[in-house]
Amino acid sequence: MSLFRQSFVTLASRMVITLVNIPISMIIARTLGAEGQGIYSAAVALPSLWAGIGLCGLDAAHLYFLARDRSVMGPVVANSLVILLGAVAVIFPAYILLVRPLVGVQGAALGPYLILSAVVVPLIVARHLALCFYLAVGQVEKYNALTVVAQLALLLLVALGLLVARGGAHFAIIAYQVSLAVLLVPALLWIRRQLTAEDRAGLHWSRPLFRDSLSYGMKGHLGSILTQFSYRFDTILVLRWLGTAAQGYYSIAVLLAEKLSHITASVQFVLFPRISAVGSEEADRITPLVCRTTLAAVLMAGAVLLATGKLLLWLFYGHGYDASLAPFQALLPGIVTLTVGNVLSADLSGRNRRLEMTAAMAVGFGLNLVLNFFWIRRFGILGAALASTASYTAQSLVMAFFFWRITGIPLYRLVVPGREDIVLWRRVAEKALRRR
Repeated sequence: MSLFRQSFVTLASRMVITLVNIPISMIIARTLGAEGQGIYSAAVALPSLWAGIGLCGLDAAHLYFLARDRSVMGPVVANSLVILLGAVAVIFPAYILLVRPLVGVQGAALGPYLILSAVVVPLIVARHLALCFYLAVGQVEKYNALTVVAQLALLLLVALGLLVARGGAHFAIIAYQVSLAVLLVPALLWIRRQLTAEDRAGLHWSRPLFRDSLSYGMKGHLGSILTQFSYRFDTILVLRWLGTAAQGYYSIAVLLAEKLSHITASVQFVLFPRISAVGSEEADRITPLVCRTTLAAVLMAGAVLLATGKLLLWLFYGHGYDASLAPFQALLPGIVTLTVGNVLSADLSGRNRRLEMTAAMAVGFGLNLVLNFFWIRRFGILGAALASTASYTAQSLVMAFFFWRITGIPLYRLVVPGREDIVLWRRVAEKALRRR
């Protein structure tokens, strides 16, 4: 399957997931209010952040090595199982011990919900590890289908728990945990079926593979952590300083604005394994074209979302969430500019140049942290959104600088469409029309 088709299939599945997520977020926001929405978003976001930190980039390393050499499937599966057991033994209890101090004075009120959410941590670790197998062997469609099924299960469980049983935030958290299990069980069974007799013979712990994976993963792990903190640390500060209601309003703004990032994420999803499997000359040809095309799509979608954002907010969540509108609008430019950084991060990971990626993300996170400390206290949740937009832009600029140093390809080649782009877009459009 071609890169563009894989990206389109992934985007289509993400759009389906978005359509499913909208009623999920509507039910939670309307039945639990801004405070309940804030509790739920914290109980989902914090375990994801924690799992990403604990993985040390090993999931990305497994994808990198599998994409380059299918013969390491057996050792990768065995190492993944050991890593998952380590997550249960170490990351899970560490989360229980440290999460309440992380959210400050809000920890006392959120304590029961945060402890309940601890079960999400190993489930997220398992999901990351399972994903690399699908990407490495080019089975993106199967993983996307599983994700859609899991989201449908979440919608059903949330509706039953909140609308029928009249439960609280703990019902929504449990529903999220069950939806992860709905994804993981068939994913693990599928991975088991992919193992050949040769893979089964090599199904044992591999210290050399773990050493190489840890070396690869740690080169970009700090960058991955900083990226996650850039995306989510503002929500922690909003929760600490402004409370659960403000976190509820801000989470809705982020939820709506990040729909725009599905386009870029769909491309990242398939670009990383593709760059890992080709030479630098082919990568130099692919990445600028992909970056320009993705940025054009995000710009057009962003303009539509900006024009309709107020209507969507009222339609989905009601006038009680008017406070989410300004931060939502402030986040959109940042997500557009982040397109360049995210596409280039997939490219640099595929080239095994993760140290440069880490440096760019460190700049973005540092700026985000400083601006959040000043602007959240002064401007509230609007300040958090403005800080994110500024840091996303800085991160993309630094990433483009490193990409230029490595490849000699300047920034304008990444953002300004050329004649070849128009020819390509016309061909894609004509091909799509012929299929109708």
